[in-house]
Amino acid sequence: MFERIVAMAIGISAVQAAWAASPEDEKTAQAVVDLMVKVNRYQREHPWRETDRGWIRATYYTGVMGLYRTTKDPAVLEQALAWANKHGWQAGRESHLVNANTCGQTWLELYFLDPQPKRIKHARAYADKRIAQVAAGEAIQKGWDYVDTLYVGPPTCAMLGKATGEKKYYDYMHQTYWEVVDHLFDKEYGLFYRDKKYFDAKTDSGKKVFWSQGNEP
Repeated sequence: MFERIVAMAIGISAVQAAWAASPEDEKTAQAVVDLMVKVNRYQREHPWRETDRGWIRATYYTGVMGLYRTTKDPAVLEQALAWANKHGWQAGRESHLVNANTCGQTWLELYFLDPQPKRIKHARAYADKRIAQVAAGEAIQKGWDYVDTLYVGPPTCAMLGKATGEKKYYDYMHQTYWEVVDHLFDKEYGLFYRDKKYFDAKTDSGKKVFWSQGNEP
């Protein structure tokens, strides 16, 4: 859980830093960058017990890559490369299909910096397998049946499309994204349910139940 907070802090900070475009914003931008560095340093000095490549760590590393894009600090790049090399650039092991390729977002960002085929070999093979399963008739929403997948799934597909030039990744992303939206988005309130289990859920006061994490801007 803490790593998700770290990733959010780093990611939001990266966006905020990018917005600072005028001289009067310079001090604010530097303060944001300093916070990004501080948060990442704390996480490295106080790591969570798991060191896998699952979606929690992978979400954190999207923030680490945001920090690298902002600072160009070679130590931050080395941090991401060490994680990737430790896991052999493999897909994750989660049973939830889309989660298992969240780490692929970092592999792909590192590929764009140095396009070695091994860096995206497994992320690409994992996506190809899923696309083939859908083509064979398997439900397209399998593994994408809760709203958080809209964060972890589409970026990897879009990045694979950019890396390979193959339209199939964009097509898969587009079709699956809108299937999930159509399934989980409540038009009356303009908010997402976490998954289908919440369609009929009610609060103690009789209100609908939505997923705050899945509705963050």
